[in-house]
Amino acid sequence: MRTSALRWLGVAALGLLCGCSGTDDELRRELNAARAAWSSHAIDDYDVRETMSCFCPPPSRWITHVRAGQVESVQLIGDPATWGGDPDAARQRALEQSRSVDDAFRKIDDLIGTVASLEVTYDETYGFPTSIAVDQILEAIDDESTRTMADLVVVESVGR
Repeated sequence: MRTSALRWLGVAALGLLCGCSGTDDELRRELNAARAAWSSHAIDDYDVRETMSCFCPPPSRWITHVRAGQVESVQLIGDPATWGGDPDAARQRALEQSRSVDDAFRKIDDLIGTVASLEVTYDETYGFPTSIAVDQILEAIDDESTRTMADLVVVESVGR
């Protein structure tokens, strides 16, 4: 039974490479398949590089450290001159914007059916969202945002 379930997840994962911007039902199906793929790996401790592209204050790139499924800390990436002033304030802004993979899944679930345009791409191996592009209002200016998650590194937990 487990082998056939894993085989099904593998087949479903092949479809996750495409960006999904279809109907709400299609987006929800892809989200559910991605969640199942992510859950099948039982990863609770990891680091992932996040970027935000939006009309919002910096920073725009950081590494999110997730332990026991919760965001624990962030590490800013790049030139401190691009972080928007005080490094501690920039780190706090990144921490407030950072997401665990499960947080990202919940956010996608909340966005489906509530925004003008939503395009999501998922990692073919683990199922986590690699790109979430949102346009709140078509033809409005500066309301678009894109979040990417990449370079996921599984961290071996010690003592658990």
